[in-house]
Amino acid sequence: MRLLGRAGPAELTMRNVAAELQVSPRALYNYVSDRDDLLREMLATCQADKPEPRLDPSRWRESLRAYCRDLRSWYRAHPGMLALAHAENLTHLATPGLMAADDALVGFLLAIGLPPREGYP
Repeated sequence: MRLLGRAGPAELTMRNVAAELQVSPRALYNYVSDRDDLLREMLATCQADKPEPRLDPSRWRESLRAYCRDLRSWYRAHPGMLALAHAENLTHLATPGLMAADDALVGFLLAIGLPPREGYP
């Protein structure tokens, strides 16, 4: 995670991760099977503390602002993850709960009257 935050997604190679951890690249394969497995573990680590939306349609402005502040803090705690998501297609690494917060947000937007075609990009 430090390497990703410092150097960006292009530098997130098995060789560079091994150098960051001061081990041989081969040693990483005792813990992950390949780069996708490494990315899957990184996603799981980040998702573990992703804020759950506490969105109240009757107080939509305040609750949406609070959730956006929570998300901003979460992204700051995991520098590089947003750039990684933009640089690479990570959908094949998704777990069932990965999109739960996003789905809750879309449900909230629909509940406050946003037309369905506007709720999903």
